[in-house]
Amino acid sequence: MKPTPAALSRFLAAAALLLFTAAVGVAQTTITGTIVDPETDEPLIGANVLIVGTSTGTITDYDGNFELTVPEGGEQLRISYTGYSTQTVDLVEGKTDYDVALSSGELLEEVVVVGYGSVKKTDLTGAISSVDSRDFQSGIISSPEQLIQGRVAGVQISENSGEPGGGVNVRIRGTSSVRS
Repeated sequence: MKPTPAALSRFLAAAALLLFTAAVGVAQTTITGTIVDPETDEPLIGANVLIVGTSTGTITDYDGNFELTVPEGGEQLRISYTGYSTQTVDLVEGKTDYDVALSSGELLEEVVVVGYGSVKKTDLTGAISSVDSRDFQSGIISSPEQLIQGRVAGVQISENSGEPGGGVNVRIRGTSSVRS
């Protein structure tokens, strides 16, 4: 069955109206910017950039740059980064480039996680040993338990068998402690 010219004309008019409505409904703007440390002017890698009131957001790249499509009604950016104060920036109509220097936040207290909970470093008593990355840079290490073997006092690590991936016993102040 062949459509009549009037039906074809109505179909084309409806399709044009639909495309026009879709184009008008997508009034979005793309913005770019850079997030830096105010003291050193170094870029902040992985800073969170979020449109306030939406779930639209991104993170900065290696150079501290971001690109973000702002949905209609987006009015503010919220920028956050660990160790820095969260900053809110008003979006200005027509402006597409935002360079922001985040100010330093409050210093966090040091917390030590122990086998039975966590405490502030200043409240901690007893014998604490730590192993940092410099201790791991010598020798061949093929398993996590080998990272601390022989580097922490009071820790004994013994293998159950000689096969690779076999079970391991880790004793912390076990049978060799004063009270055992």
